[in-house]
Amino acid sequence: MKVSKKYTLIAKEGWPFLGIAIVFSLCVSAYYPLWSALPWLLSIFILQFFRDPKRQTPTNSNLIISAADGKVIAIEE
Repeated sequence: MKVSKKYTLIAKEGWPFLGIAIVFSLCVSAYYPLWSALPWLLSIFILQFFRDPKRQTPTNSNLIISAADGKVIAIEE
């Protein structure tokens, strides 16, 4: 029995960071509109950092799958 995972664009670990960054950006925008670009850029960076794109994982049994979209360059003892 395969359990289906509900897919979201953002990893669940990133939601608290993103929420805090957006609230902070809104507060800065309300009181200091000229300085609001920096917090919004930080929010966009956090959004990009915690993104969770859909991936097609190969199912061949003799493959080694790299974590974090990396590339395995050596397997050594």
